[in-house]
Amino acid sequence: MAKRIWFPIFLSILVFLTAEKAQAQYDKQQFFYRGQHLLFEGRYQQAIDNFNKLIQLDPNLHEAYFFRGIGKYNLGDFLGARADFDKALTIHPIFTLAYHYRAITNSRLGDYEKALADLQEAIDLRPGYNGLYFSRMHFADRFFHGFFVVLQASFREQAQHSGKALRRVARGDHGDLFHAH
Repeated sequence: MAKRIWFPIFLSILVFLTAEKAQAQYDKQQFFYRGQHLLFEGRYQQAIDNFNKLIQLDPNLHEAYFFRGIGKYNLGDFLGARADFDKALTIHPIFTLAYHYRAITNSRLGDYEKALADLQEAIDLRPGYNGLYFSRMHFADRFFHGFFVVLQASFREQAQHSGKALRRVARGDHGDLFHAH
């Protein structure tokens, strides 16, 4: 008789626990899709809040950190975005898109060397993804732009100095041109 009473109770508990687990899986999926939809609509803070809940449900879901990072990036929280991309890569070290978006974020933070390193890592992982090459070209241009501006100014200054010296020589004023200063 005791077996008959315990079996339905055991079965009820098992069904309850299984249903709760299935509900948690359903909730994770709903939070994931809702968060992506909110990002698509440009409702970034709501998307971040949604991904925060998803991370509470599953702190090892690298995509949740990745998409939360995109939301933070779009709100101008570049340091927060980079931290989320870092976390996504800690969980899933071959997640090419996280390298790509962390590179974009590093570029916005002015850290072009890290941006180029992240793009190279992404290219090494996924060499057929053409968007990475375009990003690398863009970041390299930004990285070297400062160098070329300084170099160009230096050449311009040297040309002006040389031009003055040549005009002095043409006028017959050799003065101190050929003497060490």
